[in-house]
This record gives sequence, C-alpha cells and structure tokens, in this order.
Amino acid sequence: DSQLTEDPMLLINQSLGSKGESALAKIDYIIGVGKSFIEDFLKVEVPSQAVVVHLAVLNAVSNLVADVEAMREINSDPVRSLAGMSQYSADILTFQGAIKKMATYFATN
Repeated sequence: DSQLTEDPMLLINQSLGSKGESALAKIDYIIGVGKSFIEDFLKVEVPSQAVVVHLAVLNAVSNLVADVEAMREINSDPVRSLAGMSQYSADILTFQGAIKKMATYFATN
C-alpha cells in the first residue's frame, strides 16, 4: 500500500504547505491502519514463551500510533504535535528492536 510507505513527518510538513488536507488525509489512513493492526494483534493467541516479544511489538506499534495521532494535531495543538514528532524518532527505534526480537524468536522456535 503506497500510503503506508510515506513518512508521517514528511506528510506533516506537507500539510503546512500547499498539500494541506490531502497530506492530513494520508496521516488519517496511517493512523487507521495502525489501530487495525493493534486490534488484530490483540486477538492473536500467543504461546507463553512468546508473550514478551508479542507485547513488545504491540506496545511499540501503539506508541507509534499515539505519536502520529499527536503529530496529526499540528493545526489545533502544535505543542502536542511537536511532542509527537520528537517521540516518533525514538519509538521507531523501539519498534525496529521489537521486530528484530520477533524475528529472532521465530528463527529459534
């Protein structure tokens, strides 16, 4: 899905310029996909030895969704938006680490 490959930080920047609402609509789509992922991931039955890895991924995605939701408020709450932008970079690294842990789990189990 091409809308998922777009960087939310870039979309926020574009929303301040000529692309305005169309960039924010793409942000809304990313938020929706993230929330759907969380909803579906919560329904997955997980073996006891995988719970920690499963929760790491779930929490990482949840944090990213919260960051993007905050960023989306650039026009109504710029301070919240800037906080979301600031946290987003750190949460991307956490997400990458969680995905690596999941890959390691599947490679060894």
